[in-house]
Amino acid sequence: MLKIAFYYNHYNTLGHSTRVFSLIKAFKERHGKHTEVLVLRGGVAQDFFPFERYARVVSLPFSFDKRGLAVESNRRLYHELTQGGRLNNMLKKRLKICTDSLEAFSPDIFITEYYPFGQEFWTFEVPHILKFLKTKLSCRIVSSAGYLSWTPGMQDMIKTYYDLLLIHSPGSFARDYEKYLPEEGSRVLKAVFAHCGPKIHFTGFVKEAFEASRVRKDISGIPAGWRGKKLILVSRGGGIVNQKIIAASLLTAKRNKNMVFAIICGPSTPQKEWRAWQKLAKGSANVRLFKSLPPADFIRLMKKADLCVNMAGYNTSVKLLDFHKPAVLVPYKTTEQLWRARHLKTLLPVKIIMEQALNCETLEKNIHALLKIVPETGPCRRSWFNGARESIKILEDHLYG
Repeated sequence: MLKIAFYYNHYNTLGHSTRVFSLIKAFKERHGKHTEVLVLRGGVAQDFFPFERYARVVSLPFSFDKRGLAVESNRRLYHELTQGGRLNNMLKKRLKICTDSLEAFSPDIFITEYYPFGQEFWTFEVPHILKFLKTKLSCRIVSSAGYLSWTPGMQDMIKTYYDLLLIHSPGSFARDYEKYLPEEGSRVLKAVFAHCGPKIHFTGFVKEAFEASRVRKDISGIPAGWRGKKLILVSRGGGIVNQKIIAASLLTAKRNKNMVFAIICGPSTPQKEWRAWQKLAKGSANVRLFKSLPPADFIRLMKKADLCVNMAGYNTSVKLLDFHKPAVLVPYKTTEQLWRARHLKTLLPVKIIMEQALNCETLEKNIHALLKIVPETGPCRRSWFNGARESIKILEDHLYG
């Protein structure tokens, strides 16, 4: 019996959850009943990821981003927790949940999503978990990261604790990130590759796994009135940032009745904001507005779309590359999304608009420019998209080879 434990945090975004779920599903499809999976998850349950079908899930108390913002609730909760030692008590409880769960499960492999390539609010607890695993349990320790990044001291952390580093990207794609890092980040990564290179494996992209589901009737086909018109697919990931993507797209739709817009606001869109988008979309016959869609339905829409408008997150970017779709990218302000948007521009017909410059005029201009481009076969290789299968092979070779 192969026993695998995952540790990760999400902040109502989709990238981390998607990669973890996709890898778990691939493990279970390959090994079936011969694999047991434990997930230590920081963040509220995301119902569109049915983890419980494949794993035992332990939900850890709260998740904050590195600014101290409690995404599941509000900033007031964070301030309340910092009073009278409550935060310290909760942190001790959270760490005990992790160690008790791991001791009872006794994994063969322990996988941290993203860490040590990136740090978040909770990652100060990871060294304590890794030290516990090294001293109390005998298991392989693996990092699973969608892209390269850097943190101070990561070279020592890798040398001390990690057996494998799986980077879920083609090597040439991932290494391009170094060009966009500050001098210290580039220096740290170069040292990691020089001293820890044999532990590092580029797997290719982990494509989003999804459950088979009945196609929603409202998107199963293009309505008669939409036939022959350009379909623009708009999305903004989880739905917690970049509200201007939705606003600009709705206003652009009103100015371009000869196009049709399928707009997904994101599953974490606050209810007050969702009602505002519904009000703005009212009366627009060329708009279909969704708060969220099952992944299978989103993929069907992307395949039909003539052009996409979105941020530059890992999952959406992989799909754009896979389907070779023209896109207007409005990257979030993180270095990672800015880099990915610029790199996608070398591989796809892409226009980049920074959020502060985004309005219906700039969006409309870039949409029209992209629709005039005759699509060509992209430079992407099919081997780029076998990340889940390659990850399993690498782990099997390391365990049994």
